[in-house]
Amino acid sequence: MDVEFAWDGGKLYLLQCRTLPVREEPHHVELPVEIPRDDVLFTNEKGVANSIIRDIEYIVYVDPKAYRLVASVEEKVSLGRVVGKINR
Repeated sequence: MDVEFAWDGGKLYLLQCRTLPVREEPHHVELPVEIPRDDVLFTNEKGVANSIIRDIEYIVYVDPKAYRLVASVEEKVSLGRVVGKINR
């Protein structure tokens, strides 16, 4: 069980609680040794658990540099809603 909580000095808040994934057999994945930095979308060195997601059709990538240039909160919320619709 993975439990996330917060403490404000007086109260303990349960934020979320989820079961940890159960693995079948370890999978060995061959990764390329040298990938040009401009071709890397993200990296991760630490995480709660490793996982495998199958049958990915599309990756929606929002350029963080371009996103920072969006001036209004309303536009950022609108972009978030569009990405949310695509992810459904």
